[in-house]
Amino acid sequence: MKTFILALCLLSGFYASAQDYEKQFYELLEEKSYERADSIIKEWEAADKNNPEIFPARFNLLLWKSQNSIVVLDSNPDVEESIWVLTDSAGKPAGSVYSSVTINDSIYYEGIKVIDQGIELFPDRLDFRLGKAAAYAYKEDWEKLSKTVIEILEHGEKNRNAWIWTGNEPLDAKDATTAVLESIHEYEGQLIDNYNPMELLDANLKYYPDDHIALNSKGAVLFLAGKSEEALEYIERAHKQTPEDPLVSYNIGYINMELGNKEKALTGFQLVLDNENASEEMKRSAQENIDILNGKNK
Repeated sequence: MKTFILALCLLSGFYASAQDYEKQFYELLEEKSYERADSIIKEWEAADKNNPEIFPARFNLLLWKSQNSIVVLDSNPDVEESIWVLTDSAGKPAGSVYSSVTINDSIYYEGIKVIDQGIELFPDRLDFRLGKAAAYAYKEDWEKLSKTVIEILEHGEKNRNAWIWTGNEPLDAKDATTAVLESIHEYEGQLIDNYNPMELLDANLKYYPDDHIALNSKGAVLFLAGKSEEALEYIERAHKQTPEDPLVSYNIGYINMELGNKEKALTGFQLVLDNENASEEMKRSAQENIDILNGKNK
């Protein structure tokens, strides 16, 4: 019995020690004391080489180390991030000085390799996968971002959304689904602005066919591609899922207006006016379109 109690005490002390390593590491990382943070990781690995939290720690360290801040002199005086604006002899703006961040690819991809190793060993760690996606988004590597997020969807189907979070704590299935979809919607928005989002949107709707945000987004992308009738199908599906969403109602009105379906367009815009969740700007735009349809702005 005494041996058992001693074992428990040792285990408890070891757990506290592991937490100490993690706490010290992130404090040093925040201070940008990279060499000392690296030393702590090495001590941590020596004490507990199988601790999964070591993977995100080293991943974060390498990503932070990969960023280099440089000062840029620009002839454009209107740069938003300007530290200060330069003037000519007449006192007129002539240029600007601002800081910019560059990424050391060698160190960056070393970090990606580390988190990939973590994902291979702990495939259900959602935070590992979302961290990797965030790294690609930061680097604006849209193709790899799309691929990484699709892999999250595919593995979520495989493990039935039995995801694990930091500290190897299991996530409630509902919380996990919310975390996944919120992240996916954010990245879909970035892809719409910078890349072809269709592959990710299709994967989203494959696993979550009733996701009204993805349905609306796909409809918007199709509309911008000149496929108005197909776009309307997706927007109407989104409306069935969340008839209270004013943006979806507005899109129904706008696409129908473009297609020449006056009555359906008026119905969509009126739903916006009647929706207390619609912004004043959206209501104003809806009213302007109603006036156009009724010939009041001619």
